Amino acid sequence: METAEAPKIPTTAQRKSPTPATEDRISYLPDEILAHILFLLPTKHAVATSVLSRRWKDVWTGVYNLHLDFNNRFGESEIVANAQEIRERRYLEFCRFVDTVLSRHKNLNSVRRFHFHFAMKDVGCKVRPNFWLQMGFSPDESQLEVMDVELRGDEWNDDPFSLRCLPESFYRLKNLKILKLAGVSLETRIGSIFLPSVRKLLLLYAVIKSCASLSKLISGCPVLETLQIESCRHSNKEENDTLNAFLPCLKKLTIIGDIFYHDHCIVIDAPSLEHLYLDEYPELQLSQDGSRPLQCLHSAMLEQGESGISNRGLTRLLAQISNAKVLCLSWRTLVITNQHLLLFWAPLIFVASNLNG
Repeated sequence: METAEAPKIPTTAQRKSPTPATEDRISYLPDEILAHILFLLPTKHAVATSVLSRRWKDVWTGVYNLHLDFNNRFGESEIVANAQEIRERRYLEFCRFVDTVLSRHKNLNSVRRFHFHFAMKDVGCKVRPNFWLQMGFSPDESQLEVMDVELRGDEWNDDPFSLRCLPESFYRLKNLKILKLAGVSLETRIGSIFLPSVRKLLLLYAVIKSCASLSKLISGCPVLETLQIESCRHSNKEENDTLNAFLPCLKKLTIIGDIFYHDHCIVIDAPSLEHLYLDEYPELQLSQDGSRPLQCLHSAMLEQGESGISNRGLTRLLAQISNAKVLCLSWRTLVITNQHLLLFWAPLIFVASNLNG
């Protein structure tokens, strides 16, 4: 009968020898899968993977998410010598980085999400960026679905060729679904605007050259469901035109800040409106004649400051939102209409009966 051999005990040298390195399986994945992985990263981190190996050198050029963010401010706890010099260097480095990304990307029309935040304040550099000249988004071929452009600071605000003036191709992207524009300038010289797939539009602290340019933007989104206009300003005090738009699919409307002057009026015909929020709002009509109650309205909230809509305009607006199931009025709104309280008391009773039901 054969006896089993005793297990071999590893020698000291064998115990100290390193274990084999783990196999790099990620690098053998197809470019499409690697590009999808990099999609989850900010662009600067995706580009940084190019130094890993030859395999990764050009993988980032196929990503379909461009996330470009520049903020030139220091933290509160930072005490920096030669701050202005450092700001200028950061700005130039960012410009070169953006130029590299846009020039080396394989196909900008394959990009689905475009995030561009640029803080121009305290740049202190006279070099004008020409980012938009390299944005090769084709209106017909671009797959862009989400665009988020935010520009801060006052530099070059009055220059018609500044960064604030977006190229016209941005306003004709057929696959775009969500559009956020912050700090841009809506120029009167903008040509045709047609965004057939945009369902959500956010316009924040923009410079509006004319009511016609804003009307053109809103009306150019025929399937728009959510519209938010916040802290924008009209730059032409002498203009008397009216913002006029028909939005049959609009369900949620938010207007914060009286963006126009007292001789301007906003007319948004939105028969499907369900939610309304107004804060420091201007003269507003929610139908062409300004008298028809909204049949689909569920909730409305009105916050008014010391100036803004007139008593007559507010009374007309309350009549239009009398079908709301939930109605919230700020105390200031009630104070403004204290001389005409009886004129809109009936709509409030009607709303109260809806709440009880």
